[in-house]
Amino acid sequence: MELMIRSQDKMKLYKCEKIDIKTNLREDYMRFVTIDTIYINDTEFGTYDERNRALEIVDEIQEILEQVNDPNLTILPILVYKMPQR
Repeated sequence: MELMIRSQDKMKLYKCEKIDIKTNLREDYMRFVTIDTIYINDTEFGTYDERNRALEIVDEIQEILEQVNDPNLTILPILVYKMPQR
C-alpha cells in the first residue's frame, strides 16, 4: 500500500515514507510563538499552533493505515491524505 500526502498549501503531493513533528519558534506580531510543524520525508507539510493538533493529524493518518492494512488484498490501494488547515 502507498500513502500519498498533500500539503496544506496544496503545492506538494509526496509518497509518505516517514513523518516527523518538530517544534519551532516563529515571530508573530512582534512576539515569538511556538508552532509544531509536520514534516513528510523531511519536507514541511503543515504547521499547527498546538502540539496536540499536530499529534491528532498523525494519529488520524495512523488510523487510516490501520483500517486498510489487510494482508488478503491482492491489489494494494493508493491512499491520498490531505493535510488539514490549522
